[in-house]
Amino acid sequence: MHPDLRQALANAHIQDLQREAARRQTIRLARRAAEEPHVGDPSIAGRRSASDPPRQFRAPSPTAGHDERPASSLMQTFCDSE
Repeated sequence: MHPDLRQALANAHIQDLQREAARRQTIRLARRAAEEPHVGDPSIAGRRSASDPPRQFRAPSPTAGHDERPASSLMQTFCDSE
């Protein structure tokens, strides 16, 4: 196997593992938050003070040269290009 392909597959596999770990962490935190007793106003608006500036959602920008596809998709693309 070509070294560049081997490196690309290894990177894609690591990214898949990191995405799965982040997903599991999100689920774990959501479960913990759901188990905590709720005190006072449960809404986020109730927890912010009137002087807090409104929050803007910003999606993370993709890294240059970074492909978000899973390793299997990258392998399929590589095989199709030959």
